[in-house]
Amino acid sequence: MKSRQRRTVSLKSIFLFGIVGVLLIAVPIFVFVVVDNIRTHDQRVVENMKGKGAALIRSFEAGTRTGVVMMMWGAEKVQRLLMEVSLQEDIAYLLITDETGDILAHSDPDRVGSRYENFPEIPADQAPSTISHRRVEHDNGPVFEVFKQFTPDRPPAVRGRLKSMIDRLPPGEHKRLFNDWCAMHFFQDMDQPPVRQFIFVGFDMTRLDAARSAYIRRAVLNGTVVLLIVCTGMLALFSIQAYRSARSSFVRVKALSDEVVANMPAGLVTFGPGPEITSCNRRAAEILGMAPCRTDDDPLDMDRLPPPVRQVADQVVQDGGNVSQEVEVPGPDGVDRVLEIGASPIQDEGGRVSGYLLLIKDLTGMRRLEKEVARSRRLAAIGKLAAGVAHEIRNPLSSIKGFATYFKEKFSDSDQDKKTADTMIYEVERLNRAVTQLLEFARPVSLEITEVEPGELIEHSLRLMENDFTNKGIESTARIQTTRPVIRTDRDRLNQVLLNLYLNAVDAMESGGRLTVTLSDGDNNDTVTIDVTDTGHGIAEKDMEQIFDPYFTTRSRGTGLGLAIVYKLVESLGGTITVESREGHGTTFHIRVPA
Repeated sequence: MKSRQRRTVSLKSIFLFGIVGVLLIAVPIFVFVVVDNIRTHDQRVVENMKGKGAALIRSFEAGTRTGVVMMMWGAEKVQRLLMEVSLQEDIAYLLITDETGDILAHSDPDRVGSRYENFPEIPADQAPSTISHRRVEHDNGPVFEVFKQFTPDRPPAVRGRLKSMIDRLPPGEHKRLFNDWCAMHFFQDMDQPPVRQFIFVGFDMTRLDAARSAYIRRAVLNGTVVLLIVCTGMLALFSIQAYRSARSSFVRVKALSDEVVANMPAGLVTFGPGPEITSCNRRAAEILGMAPCRTDDDPLDMDRLPPPVRQVADQVVQDGGNVSQEVEVPGPDGVDRVLEIGASPIQDEGGRVSGYLLLIKDLTGMRRLEKEVARSRRLAAIGKLAAGVAHEIRNPLSSIKGFATYFKEKFSDSDQDKKTADTMIYEVERLNRAVTQLLEFARPVSLEITEVEPGELIEHSLRLMENDFTNKGIESTARIQTTRPVIRTDRDRLNQVLLNLYLNAVDAMESGGRLTVTLSDGDNNDTVTIDVTDTGHGIAEKDMEQIFDPYFTTRSRGTGLGLAIVYKLVESLGGTITVESREGHGTTFHIRVPA
């Protein structure tokens, strides 16, 4: 549940970061585009107004030039022309000043002779053809002003010819023209510098500003729409990419988790909330001996679980909490298995139970190892005790045997006494043999590791027992299935192990039977397995835990050390020995030794 919450928070964080990232990228682009469009629009307006003003000024200069040359206009006529021209739409004013800013002509006649308060600073070396523009505040609002030097006259050569014309005028007219601020452009002397006068055209910006505001609103609106489209597209792409990434991550994580669950050493079963198994891994199917897990559309019924496991499942459903129990269930091979079962409910994000989980661990091997360790410790303790007792017994036995021999010779004339002495000697020797076996069992095993042909060793051991097999009517068979030509082990010790097992098999098959010895490769490449199988009476289940204990025997003539010695020898060879048996169905000893 916490994992899902973290994943949800993470996805929300990623989405928020994505939105912020998109805005950080798109908003500056939006602002730049809108501002650039407005700047471009303003530049076009300026160029348009500047061109319009320049055209108007040149037209006015041409009209002035024509009037002066053709009709000898003076300042009064130019004033009238200026007033007529200023009546055009969007023209706020039209005026002409001298180089100091005094108004020579104005669209408003009342302002002629006054000073133009917005007169700019114009460099003295500025070319007469230079057209300038600016934005100024007028009485009626903002004005776009275009201005240049007023040059209605023609080039100097023409101006010289016009001057020759004025010489033929009457004296009064001659004086008027030379004192006129407009006519002097045409009739002043050639060697005098040109008159510096400036013409200003002011365009009313009210409608242009309104149009500009409308354009800005339209540009912002269009830009906002484009921004929203871009943001939506980018977020859609980001969402698609995030979805693909999340799906890819989910697929990888699911594949990894499925692989982990499928190959984990413990069995895992989920069920519920109904009475059906929703999933289980291979290990669970192997441990419980169930059919392979089905799909969600074809789940297994809970009745497939072994009764002890089903009881644990029922308990976790009833209690609603975690349950842990150790149970025994029959395995597929007929041998009971010890299982540790942990059961717990599965909760969704809302805390509701959506199913249940069973975690199953097979403790059979661990319990077997624990028993083997306990047996080894018990054997070691018994061995130490037996060695001490054997040494204490062996010394008196020698004396008893000596006295028995003495009495046998002394009372050789009496058959009864001689028979009694022989009995004493026989029993002492039998007891001495038992002590010898006990000391052999207690003594540390010395090994001589050599390369041994395992198949030849088994066949040799069977030949040694041929007489015993023949006398009991036992058929012996060797199955050599290993791929190894040789193994490294102690030949004599392994032969001793096999002979002891053969002897036990012979005793178990009083009425004849079949003995099969199978040699095969182990589960890995480091071991070989020898299976000794007989068809005798088998071993009772209650005796299975004690058959390797010293002095445990079910035979009247047995000493109880045979299998204990076998266990010790196999252990000293670095191997293991296990037994499978059913009473009345024979016994199989499995020996695994290093190769």
